[in-house]
Amino acid sequence: MKKITKPLTIYCVSVFLALLSCKNENEVPRNEVDLDAAQEKSETMAMYEDADYVTFRAIQESEPSGRMGELLNADWCPEAEVNLNGQIKTILVDFGDGCLSPNGTQRKGKVKITYTGLYWMPGTLITTTFEGYEVNGKKIEGIRKVTNESVDIMAKTMVFSSVLESGKVTWEDGSSTTIAWNHQRKVFLGTQPTENKYEIEGTSEGITRIGIPYQSEILEPLIYFQSCINSGNWIPSEGKIAIDLETAQPTGEIQVDYGNGSCDRTVTISYNGENKLISLNI
Repeated sequence: MKKITKPLTIYCVSVFLALLSCKNENEVPRNEVDLDAAQEKSETMAMYEDADYVTFRAIQESEPSGRMGELLNADWCPEAEVNLNGQIKTILVDFGDGCLSPNGTQRKGKVKITYTGLYWMPGTLITTTFEGYEVNGKKIEGIRKVTNESVDIMAKTMVFSSVLESGKVTWEDGSSTTIAWNHQRKVFLGTQPTENKYEIEGTSEGITRIGIPYQSEILEPLIYFQSCINSGNWIPSEGKIAIDLETAQPTGEIQVDYGNGSCDRTVTISYNGENKLISLNI
């Protein structure tokens, strides 16, 4: 089970969208603002984790060595086109007008990738940008830069730095959130691909869908299990984040607790001494 420590409000979609489109920070009750911010944060992170999947899956398609097969299994719709230009080290992934993956993820538009070398070589930089790219109806923008910082062959681990610049997610109702982050991702390779896991640490900042600036820090590493990712679930199975909203009304820290290892979409949000268990619709 997962858990969040702080305010996040999840209510009927129609009411939620009405609040976002018609009310500002001073008109929406404080606890609802906080709960919405927490859910937005989780949804946004899941969107960019999916974008990372697309990037590395495309690299797997293009690398003849097959080493990437140790990292990813396919959740790729057959209509997707992967165009590689090895001379200038670019990959274009085109999902066209939209296609559905085996796990039910709807992707649309293009993902553009440039790379300086093989992903598993220290020093390799992989840059991802987007053109009309959507995941399950949400438009994804920004520049994602992932650098291989180190490889430990004996321990079967790799460490990547991950920087997101000018990130933006736009919902179907036209509302949007911005995000930038500086993360470190550690990959643990298991005996079988389904035994792989990933740990993410770092900080981020942005502006919520109703215009409130925030800062966020990962308090306990966010842990993703490959077996859970393969089912289409991009919510961490463990870990905890803190969110601070820059509001006129001082709020205390919001915490989101993702649980103790279960592959589910429930989190516990904690705020002002209160805990709320929420199921994320991502």
